[in-house]
Amino acid sequence: MAEKFSNNGRSTLSGAINSAVTSLTVASASSFPTTGNFRIKIDSELLLVTAVSTNTFTVTRGIESTTAASHSSGATVTHVITAGAFDTFVQGTTPSGAVVGTTDNQTLSGKTLSGVEINGAVTGTYTLGGTPTFPSSVATLTGTQTLTNKTLTAPVISTISNTGTVTLPTSTDTLVGRATTDTLTNKTITSPTFSGTLSGTYTIGGTPTFPSDVVQTTTLQTLSNKTLNNPVISQISNTGVLTLPTSTDVLVGRATTDTLTNKTLTNPTMSGTLSGTYTIGGTPTFPSTVVQTTSTQTLTNKTIVAASNTITTVASGNLTSTNLNSALAELQTDLDTRPQYSTGTIASIPTSSVRTNDHYEPTDGLFSQYRYGTTQWQAVGSHGRLTDPLTALSPPYYNWYLTGSGTNEYACVLASNGNDPGLTQPGTLFINGSEATSGTVGSLAAGTWGWGSYSGFNTVHVRLSDGTDPDTKAYGYIRSDALSWLVKGNMSASVEKNHLYIQSTSNGATLTCRMRAMNVPSTPYTMYALIIPGAGTVNTLDHIGLGWSDGTAFQTIGWRVNNSTCYLTNMTNATTFNSDAVSFTIGQSPLYFCVRDDGTNRLFMLGNVPDYNRMRLVTAVTRTSFLTPTKVGIVDIRNSNLTGAFFPHLQVVSG
Repeated sequence: MAEKFSNNGRSTLSGAINSAVTSLTVASASSFPTTGNFRIKIDSELLLVTAVSTNTFTVTRGIESTTAASHSSGATVTHVITAGAFDTFVQGTTPSGAVVGTTDNQTLSGKTLSGVEINGAVTGTYTLGGTPTFPSSVATLTGTQTLTNKTLTAPVISTISNTGTVTLPTSTDTLVGRATTDTLTNKTITSPTFSGTLSGTYTIGGTPTFPSDVVQTTTLQTLSNKTLNNPVISQISNTGVLTLPTSTDVLVGRATTDTLTNKTLTNPTMSGTLSGTYTIGGTPTFPSTVVQTTSTQTLTNKTIVAASNTITTVASGNLTSTNLNSALAELQTDLDTRPQYSTGTIASIPTSSVRTNDHYEPTDGLFSQYRYGTTQWQAVGSHGRLTDPLTALSPPYYNWYLTGSGTNEYACVLASNGNDPGLTQPGTLFINGSEATSGTVGSLAAGTWGWGSYSGFNTVHVRLSDGTDPDTKAYGYIRSDALSWLVKGNMSASVEKNHLYIQSTSNGATLTCRMRAMNVPSTPYTMYALIIPGAGTVNTLDHIGLGWSDGTAFQTIGWRVNNSTCYLTNMTNATTFNSDAVSFTIGQSPLYFCVRDDGTNRLFMLGNVPDYNRMRLVTAVTRTSFLTPTKVGIVDIRNSNLTGAFFPHLQVVSG
């Protein structure tokens, strides 16, 4: 950088500096050059100023054989001219531009170089005067040289020296080589010899000679394995007479297998099996194995459908397997003694015409089934509910005692003795048909519930909105539900007509999987549900049923309501559809859906009664297929607004 100068450049240090700093501040820099480079002296140290910013100098310390030292605040700072400053100048005429050094790498502009030797690469635009000498590897305009791996763009070639004559086309095209493979267009080939296969469209002039395996129009030849499309055959030479139909059709061969349509066969002999619809005229003769309307024949392994057949006379002795009357008597005895299965409320348990081992399933109460013994109904313990998914906590089975803790808080007890009712902690509590908020026992807010200790056992506690005793309310005013929302989305649950009812609270335009679930019990266990889906706008993925979840993925069997079809559906997560593993139409009749975990496999079933032994197995998967279940319950998949679904019967049983 050029040296800068000023007159009377002098100031003082604004602060003390040590021998290492490379920046210093003066009281005023107004008498110094505004940019570097220039030289200053502080005490006996010379410094080179390389940059100026207001009153701050950037410096190189201890130049020109002086020693960097510490200087006190107020020390004099003087602009000086030194021997080093003079060494930066070239004596004589000052050049108008930068000076060219003998060993520096510099870019020269507007220069004429005479008698120079250029080594290395020359870039940019330049003019060569005189007669330059180039190495042999440089191609010149007039030199005779061999070029290798060069591309000539639009060259003009006046003479080609080589053996033979090369004639180039006058238009732009690709030359045809003697031994190359090329496609020729618009060419006339005179007296050629062809080998191989000709393709494309071409015209053969003159009188060509073809090999014997080429079919010609006027030559007598035998054709094999040919298909003639719309041929005109003027003469057929063969033994015998061939008569062709006058219409377009397929000829019938003598030994071929053909389907005949609209044919009359006179005195045919038929063997094999006749299929389709046909009329047999005259008086045909049938083999003895064919059943005829007027013949007396013995039928074996036949089913006679009463809806389309009438049996007017049964000859005595013609029916074996005892006889018909005995068979009917055996059937009636079986019907009379077979245990019957029925459902209803506890108050409707039948008291007459009851037989041993009859089963009755109440829609309320403590147990899922009752079995009639020799004299009375008995609760079935081995098939009792693990949890009653929707249990009415009302008399006559339960009572509510004022706990004395909190305000108007009541605890649920067994009505018969006020002791432990044996309840499992609910997932949800419905008060007057609506989901109630849970709270802390002893400080329940009005209209909430909690789970906690009372008289040495854990039970349900409630505080009604009006502060009254729950025993004064109607049956089913408070209902316990073992299920709670695993994924709720835009859904709500309520009790309608004494049954669980779930519905969308808003239009779900985005696919979402919702689930009311409980922790999976110890295996084996079975969950049943009678599902009546609501009406409304539905989508191809609107689905309601039972299934499992591992907390992320879902696997369910249920209605696809828009087409009355049952599907086994897999969801990767609550918003990602995976696949429909199984599907089949089941119509609109209400059916029981069933999911069962026997500890090895998970089974999906349908039926008319909640008994997995009497239900149709839809499919079974290994227990860890697609997911390892931690939750079981109701699964609802919605992509639109379906009004809801009733669950008139929902239960979980062990065994």
